[in-house]
Amino acid sequence: MIKDWTLRAMHPRKIRSARLSMGLTQHELAVLLRMGADGKRSVRRWEAGDREISGPASVAIEALLTGWRPGNLDVDG
Repeated sequence: MIKDWTLRAMHPRKIRSARLSMGLTQHELAVLLRMGADGKRSVRRWEAGDREISGPASVAIEALLTGWRPGNLDVDG
């Protein structure tokens, strides 16, 4: 059964706290999430509470907090 808390978006303070705990700038987080040219602006809006973070981005940030980084996954193996 899926718990209700898994369906809620990350709170803006948690997004900022997560980013800072990883030692990343808004731009660096956007690059890690492969967000493209407007990525930094989106991260800024998430942290300000102006825009809700998407589910996939929220999951990716949670994965980054556990130590996962792009390239760590061996899908062939």
